[in-house]
Amino acid sequence: MVEEGTGKGPTGDRAGGEDAGSRKGRLGGAAGIGTLLAGIAAIGALVVSVIGSDDTTSAPQTPPPPAAATSVKGDSEPALATARGFGDLSTIVGQLADDRLEPDREAPYTSFRTITADDGEVSIDAPIAWKDIETTAWLDDRDRPLGAAVIAAENVDDLYEPSNTPGIFLGASPSTVNPSRLLDAREARRKRHCAHEGSGQFDGDGFEGGYALWSQCDDDDTLVLDLAANRKSGPGTAIIYLRIGSAADLDAASRVLQSVRIDLESVIDRIGYKAPGFLLD
Repeated sequence: MVEEGTGKGPTGDRAGGEDAGSRKGRLGGAAGIGTLLAGIAAIGALVVSVIGSDDTTSAPQTPPPPAAATSVKGDSEPALATARGFGDLSTIVGQLADDRLEPDREAPYTSFRTITADDGEVSIDAPIAWKDIETTAWLDDRDRPLGAAVIAAENVDDLYEPSNTPGIFLGASPSTVNPSRLLDAREARRKRHCAHEGSGQFDGDGFEGGYALWSQCDDDDTLVLDLAANRKSGPGTAIIYLRIGSAADLDAASRVLQSVRIDLESVIDRIGYKAPGFLLD
């Protein structure tokens, strides 16, 4: 749902970033995955992991919260500051981007609109210039629901190809996946095309996990954020894939991250506790 304009819905796995493929199955995890990644040569994506079974008759027990430290790599890789929420994360991204992005080559974004997923209270405020949007159910490659998602970009297809097209994917699923596994899967692909700027822990706004920052993907002036985190109070996973390519994009990204709203109980009410054949890794 979009307060202004009309949204399209994501059909399949878009969570993995630039390596995602066709419109179908591209939302099934920065980052449906196994089917989509075949034949796609681009920047980063997610490795396939099948969580759970087709039995959706019972709700899983609330899992223990993940150890956020598992998202931070060894001493050989830069450790970034712990983000104490989505707003704090925007500050960390901004500090790094100031040193990596060229001065403004575009006019700043001045108009924003709220975009809300069709399958739960999952929303962001995105620039109206990111006019290509998708808001319907997050589906796997067999068209089964994984959760709720929103995508906003100047061109959604370009967001998953080597380019400096700015945009964001935000997904929220009732299923629980270890954030470290998600980030490791994205790293395995991103490191072939991007420079790793570091990883850090995320602990705020009811979620706990980790994030990673990448730059110079395919020699473009881009900065990529991957985030994966589990809900502290019960089952659920949130992921973010954000790409910016200019100082103007950075200003917009700051507002987008500060506006992130995720109510997983509303997603559970519509999707259930566990999606069959859940793919997100």
